[in-house]
Amino acid sequence: MPICSYLIQPAPGTLDRLRTKLEAVPGCTAVPAERHDLLVLITDTVTGDEEEALQDTLKQLPEIQCMALTFGDLESEPAPSALERKGARHGR
Repeated sequence: MPICSYLIQPAPGTLDRLRTKLEAVPGCTAVPAERHDLLVLITDTVTGDEEEALQDTLKQLPEIQCMALTFGDLESEPAPSALERKGARHGR
């Protein structure tokens, strides 16, 4: 389940309109910064393909002046635990 967070700088005068647009996109949560004209966008999609499609949608929004990925967990399967990795190294 890909989960990503972005910092978004809206084009001048578009903060509220952009936030409304982003909130309407499934899998998106947009939170305005308290002291700057920035949005923090959290995306939560089911598959990597859905995340790619969502990123393509975001790139098409003219209200986004700048967008920076700040965190991305794009693995579709959970990473093996430390015990599972240790067993694999020792042939177990």
